[in-house]
Amino acid sequence: MSNQKFIKNNYESVPAYEPPGHSGTVNHRLVGPSFGSKHLEVIIGEMEPSGGATPHSHDDFEQSMFILEGRLHIWTEESDDIFVPGDLVLFPVGCVHTVEALEKSKFLVIYGPPKEKI
Repeated sequence: MSNQKFIKNNYESVPAYEPPGHSGTVNHRLVGPSFGSKHLEVIIGEMEPSGGATPHSHDDFEQSMFILEGRLHIWTEESDDIFVPGDLVLFPVGCVHTVEALEKSKFLVIYGPPKEKI
């Protein structure tokens, strides 16, 4: 039996923050270690037109993005593509990636294991 507690959260009730290495981007952490999650982090991200992330990679976790609204131009070492609502991208550990919003966009970000350190 787990002693982990059930978590209910609301996008509008969690604080917004701008992630490092990003411009025109606001994130809302819905689930992560600060909320009791040990293996998963879930974020709603919003990006203004021309906002984005500089080229970077993650050495100790995977990142996926599920596009909810707008259009994102995403580059990796292997791909250069436009992502629209309903599309999902997975950045494996070590995958260098860059993101630019072509219009106001909203997306779900999932990290496994969590990126957040508390």
